[in-house]
Amino acid sequence: MSDPTGPGPPAGESTPEYGPEGRWPRRAESHLQWTSVVVAMARLVAGATLVALCAVSIWWWAIGGRWYIVRTPSMGTYAPVGTLLWVKPARIRDTHIGDVITFHPPPIGVGTHGRTNPGVRVISQTYTHRVVARDPDGTLQTKGDLNGVRDPWRTDQGHLVGRVTARWPAVGWLVEAFPVLVPGALLLWVLTSLFASNRARVPWRVVGTALLVATAIYVYNPLFGARQVSFVPLGRAGAKATYVGTGLMPIRLQAQGAHPVLVHAGQERSIVATQPGQLGLFQVHVVPTIPWQTWVVIASACLAPAVWSVIVGVEPPPAHRRRKRRPPGTAPKTPQLQPS
Repeated sequence: MSDPTGPGPPAGESTPEYGPEGRWPRRAESHLQWTSVVVAMARLVAGATLVALCAVSIWWWAIGGRWYIVRTPSMGTYAPVGTLLWVKPARIRDTHIGDVITFHPPPIGVGTHGRTNPGVRVISQTYTHRVVARDPDGTLQTKGDLNGVRDPWRTDQGHLVGRVTARWPAVGWLVEAFPVLVPGALLLWVLTSLFASNRARVPWRVVGTALLVATAIYVYNPLFGARQVSFVPLGRAGAKATYVGTGLMPIRLQAQGAHPVLVHAGQERSIVATQPGQLGLFQVHVVPTIPWQTWVVIASACLAPAVWSVIVGVEPPPAHRRRKRRPPGTAPKTPQLQPS
């Protein structure tokens, strides 16, 4: 006949003791060691990356380098909106046709096609355009890659900031969001360190980080954007609309009687509407589009905490919240009825 209490330990062996968390002590100890190693490695990598970025930034600033964020789409796919530019000081005689330079435009009228009237100073503005020609006096003619005409001024040494030596697409959006992300991250870290238990800190920080990112996206709107370049009537043939993408995600142009056109960041695309809409007008609709690769990234970010918990493990709950587990080989306790 069978034993309702289940098989017990073999003869001569004692029943293994369970830890307060209800698991084998050796397993719990190895789990905690593995967690400590992974956390230590993550902190080491993050600290080394931060130190390297600070060292490079200090060196770049020491040699006179500057950073600029692209805010207009005039340079097309070379430097879409939100690109962080690394600009190094340069002499005008060392620049060549095809180089991309950053400069302050001179007073309008001075150095413009030989005219010398005073004009209006706009030195507070900063442009980043490509050098397309050099005048005999050494000044430079510039033009944006998507602009139809050259700039109406000549750039001399006094207005030249430097030459673009590196460009980081999309990083400019991150830099712009620093006023939201950095104070929010520090506040989140302090609050969770003071008021959250060790077990609850990671979940609260994950939720808080998601809220910070959502707030930055809402404030700065870096994901979707488009700027209309032109809208040209074609008579009975319809109308031609030209747009350039200014967001991180692509957009889709849709119009009656035309195939949809996909526009990525910095790209200039046109669509021809051949059929009028309900109001008798030729209309173009700009529709946000999320590629499948982005959905994979979003899903991976959402599943990352669960994967971390499975691989690394989580800290056991406090002692007063733990449910005692019955060691193998023991019978469950039968509740006894109290006499009424």
